[in-house]
Amino acid sequence: VAEAGRRPMEALAREYAAELMGALKRRATRRAHANVLQHLLGYVSERLDSADRREMAGLIEQYRQGLVPLVVPLTLLKYHLRRHREPYLERQHYLNPYPETLGLRNVL
Repeated sequence: VAEAGRRPMEALAREYAAELMGALKRRATRRAHANVLQHLLGYVSERLDSADRREMAGLIEQYRQGLVPLVVPLTLLKYHLRRHREPYLERQHYLNPYPETLGLRNVL
C-alpha cells in the first residue's frame, strides 16, 4: 500500500489480497491476544492507579493461561477507556468489531 502511485495498481491489489488472505488464514492464539491487550493497556496505563494496572495485567495473564475468557479483560479495558479516553484506541476494530457478533470471542 505504501507503494501506491509508484507501482501498477493491479499488481499492488493482487499482492495486497494475497498478503491479506495469508494473514487471515492464521488463527489468533491466546498469546497473540494477550500481547494485543498488553499493547492496548500501554496506551492508558499511565492514567490508571497501581491497583487498576495490576488488576488489568492480572486478567490479561489469566486469559493467556486459559483461566478466563477473552471477554473478561476486554470488558475491563473498555471500561478504563471510557474513563480515560484515548481517541486512537476508540477507533480500533479489535475493541469494536463489526458485526457485533464478532465480539463474542469467548472461545479463545
